[in-house]
Amino acid sequence: MAQLIPTSKEVLAAADWSPQEDIHDAMKREQAFMDTLHQRRQPNSLINAVIHFPYADSHAQYLVVKDKPLRLMHLPFGDAWQVSAATIRGLRLGDVESMVARNDAIRARIASQRAANAATAPKSEPA
Repeated sequence: MAQLIPTSKEVLAAADWSPQEDIHDAMKREQAFMDTLHQRRQPNSLINAVIHFPYADSHAQYLVVKDKPLRLMHLPFGDAWQVSAATIRGLRLGDVESMVARNDAIRARIASQRAANAATAPKSEPA
C-alpha cells in the first residue's frame, strides 16, 4: 500500500508558472527538472522514477520517493492532473515496478530508434 506525501518545495519551484512567463519557458524548466530526476535515478532502483496515470487529455505524474514503504509525491507539471488518493493507496510495490519497467522499455526503444535514424540520415554537404 502506497502513501502520498506532500509535494516538495523543490518540485513546486520547478512547477511554478505565472501568466507573465512564456509557457514554453515553463515547459523547458519542467522538462529540465524531469531530466534531472532521470539522471538521479540509480540503475535497478525505483527511487526517483516517475510513474504516469492516464487522465483526461494528458496524464497525472508521481515521483517514487521511497520504495519500502512505498511513498509517492505528486508532480504538478503540465495541467497538474491528479488521480484519487484511493488509487495511490491501492498501489503495491509490484504495480510500481511494472509501471517503471514499462516506462524504461519505452524510453530505451525511443533512444534506439533515434540512434538508428541518426545513423541512416543523409549527411548534409557543406554549401
